[in-house]
Amino acid sequence: MADALVIGAGLIGACVARLLAEAGRSVTVMTAQGVADGATRRAVGVAMADPQRSERSEPGLRELLDWATRLRVPFREVAARWLPREGAVRLDDPAERVEQRPAALIDLVALSVRLLNHPAISLRQRIEARGLSRVGAQPLSPLEAVVSGERLLGDRVILATNAYAGLISPYLADAITLARGAVWVSRPLDPGELPALSQPVVVGHGRILAAQHADGRARVGAWRWEGAGEDPDDVTRRFIKHNFPEALDEIAYRQTGVTSVSRDGEPLVGQLPGEIGVLYALAAGPFGAAWAMPMAHRVLGLW
Repeated sequence: MADALVIGAGLIGACVARLLAEAGRSVTVMTAQGVADGATRRAVGVAMADPQRSERSEPGLRELLDWATRLRVPFREVAARWLPREGAVRLDDPAERVEQRPAALIDLVALSVRLLNHPAISLRQRIEARGLSRVGAQPLSPLEAVVSGERLLGDRVILATNAYAGLISPYLADAITLARGAVWVSRPLDPGELPALSQPVVVGHGRILAAQHADGRARVGAWRWEGAGEDPDDVTRRFIKHNFPEALDEIAYRQTGVTSVSRDGEPLVGQLPGEIGVLYALAAGPFGAAWAMPMAHRVLGLW
């Protein structure tokens, strides 16, 4: 039995597990897919502080990059163009308000994998938790994840499953709003072929993100919250068509997925009401890379 059972192996779950392991806890991480196969893999690899909460999220971005340096995950610090206005934008429109924001281009999947590479962390992939039960009648009895074929136990459980936490906890289902996302990825292109992406681009509160990475691939993603009515695939196509239409013929593949945000946009960290030892860390939204480490520290503070 582990000290902690972390459900979810995206960037947030990986940060939580690593800090627990560094604090001397034994950790089991379980995920219904592979490591970072959810929203983390479908991000465009732009790590930027939350523009609406920059004072609190900027230290998290710096700590994440410090971990990347320690774990030898390459990244490139850049200035991202942030366009505060929501909706369709044209990058060449002089009327658009544009701000420069510090950011980094980084492989968040590789970082998640290396964060989980620790002797105190046991990783169980492609095992889906369908619920939680307590082993014993006492409030402090160990917790068990309800899975098929085996028992996974922990003194405490941390839900870091983003959109899927609501399947385990009705309380969290009411606390989050789902967001559908689409990411389009090009074949490797020469940087000169896409001058519009000489810097990463972030539109609004992360509703559109675009960047060209060191491998030459351009990545353009869009997120639309539940009830928005727009298909994120259509939003992505329109953004590319308006700003660098030549890339439409160079798209190698597309990915879709879901994530979650809270009602007020704040990341959610806490303990489930009435459930001793069941913690949660989720709903970081499009700027989750900058929130991941601060959220993990808050989990440790609740231990």
